[in-house]
Amino acid sequence: SSAENGLYAIDAATGRVRWPWLGEAAPRLAPTYHDGRLYFGADDGRVYCLQADDGRTNWVYDARLTPERMLGYGRFSSVWPIRTGVMIENGTAYFAAGLFSNEGIFFCALDPANGRLRWRRQIDLDLEAGLPPQGDLLATDDSIFLTSRVMPTRWTKTDGRPLPFFTPPPDVENNH
Repeated sequence: SSAENGLYAIDAATGRVRWPWLGEAAPRLAPTYHDGRLYFGADDGRVYCLQADDGRTNWVYDARLTPERMLGYGRFSSVWPIRTGVMIENGTAYFAAGLFSNEGIFFCALDPANGRLRWRRQIDLDLEAGLPPQGDLLATDDSIFLTSRVMPTRWTKTDGRPLPFFTPPPDVENNH
């Protein structure tokens, strides 16, 4: 619940809350389930790993450069909120942090077992290259696609370098 800064595990048989997680800031996307754990980011600039069965915190990765916060829509969040999902792919957890190019936007890879940083790459975006990553991530054998409100961008899995990718604009005349 982004309105309540919370994540709730609901018993499917009874509809009762099995456990809640309440944080400082809103998680924006549903968590990723992998090997009995839940992975998600929040507007506080952190990525969380919880045990799915009881909500116990396994680790927290702080993606913020500083503890600075900003006010938006009547709520405080980090200058580097996590607005992407956390995707687990071939033993690596991927996500992006940040919304403002002038503050830095970062594409990161963590070890999902312990939350240790494998690499972090600052990504520079503009209107031609795409907008800040927001939403779920997608993967192919060699690439991660960061989605945004406008178009995806493509990056290497190994170190987060940008890869060429072009999304043609919609064909308005033929309704495509």
